[in-house]
Amino acid sequence: MISRARREGIDLIVEGAHIIPSNRILQDWKNQGGVAIGLTLTIENPSIHQERIEAREVNTHRGASRYLASFERIRAIQTALITRAKGSNWKVIDTHLQGEFVEKVRQQFDEEWYKLR
Repeated sequence: MISRARREGIDLIVEGAHIIPSNRILQDWKNQGGVAIGLTLTIENPSIHQERIEAREVNTHRGASRYLASFERIRAIQTALITRAKGSNWKVIDTHLQGEFVEKVRQQFDEEWYKLR
């Protein structure tokens, strides 16, 4: 996927809770001339995390109860991802504390872009 995107000159955002932070992902992209940063978006506060899951129910076909029943497991996975992100020098952004986290992500991309240019 990374090689094809670079070959075709396509920008790429790989996202999702299923992405395990790793320098290999970033290095593959950089080795082919791309700008790459690793970001892990989190919600540190458990109460706010639950509220976001409940609010998301409006936009998904799966009920919040399914996720809330596994909430402790979700939190454990998030903790493991944060640990992995920090060990791989990925940025960790708490979306609750960083109100304008989209702007924060843009800033991270810009900083990396200008470092390499």
